Amino acid sequence: MLDDLWFCMKMWTRFRTYQPYPVTPRSVLKWLYQFNYVERRALRKAAIRLSFVTEKVFARDMLDRNSALLKKLKTSGVQLSNIIYVSIGDAGSSSHAVLNLIRDQALLQSLGCRLVDGRSYDAIHKITDSLGQGVIIYGDDFAGTGEQFCLEQEQLSNYVVGNFAHYYLVHTACEEAMLKIDGNGVVPWQHAIHAKNVRPLHENSTILTAEERACLTQLCLKIGKSKKGSLGYGDLATSIVFYKNTPDNVPRIFRGDSSQKSFRGLVPRTTDLPKPRFA
Repeated sequence: MLDDLWFCMKMWTRFRTYQPYPVTPRSVLKWLYQFNYVERRALRKAAIRLSFVTEKVFARDMLDRNSALLKKLKTSGVQLSNIIYVSIGDAGSSSHAVLNLIRDQALLQSLGCRLVDGRSYDAIHKITDSLGQGVIIYGDDFAGTGEQFCLEQEQLSNYVVGNFAHYYLVHTACEEAMLKIDGNGVVPWQHAIHAKNVRPLHENSTILTAEERACLTQLCLKIGKSKKGSLGYGDLATSIVFYKNTPDNVPRIFRGDSSQKSFRGLVPRTTDLPKPRFA
């Protein structure tokens, strides 16, 4: 019991600023006590390895990496007016939020840099055609498999005219994403790499014993109700949580089920929470 209480306080201290869902000692205890003693012991061991990126740390890291990239480009002779920041995904996506943060706090427009919505193909064609050369910087918070970014970047690149280098400014990228993005002709410019061996439920990790990992993997299957996605999208079994949301690559054991009715999550992502009711 003392181990459980210590664990609850530790998780609350770490995740108390998680925005989509209030994490309290009580909510952690409710999550933990959905499982039996043996399962709880393995869960505590795995959950203590979850990383949390606060809003303040996220902003600092992204601004530092952006500043380092601009310095590198300036040293290479690239003019700030020839740098285009491009968002990926729909309006309201994490990419848009990241670039809005950098735009406002790094004063990008005052520097002469340009910002374009990645879905505005006509605007991308027009700007790149007028410049002829330069650098395109994509921004986001997390790269899991890298598949979605590469698909959108390939589509967007069809409208780029001239000679442009491509960079992907991202807070954290999985090993798998690094390989895919780099292979797509885009330079990953990340704050951190999320290695396979730091993810407790990943088969390349030795954080858990084989028995403990098998136990938690079976629980993920039970919660997810199917093998697909039970360890997170792409079976990446990631173990990083951001203040605004949990990536969909995180295993179900930490996120709970899609409605939080059968299995409550420790840090459910926004799409896992019940839809709000309106009067």
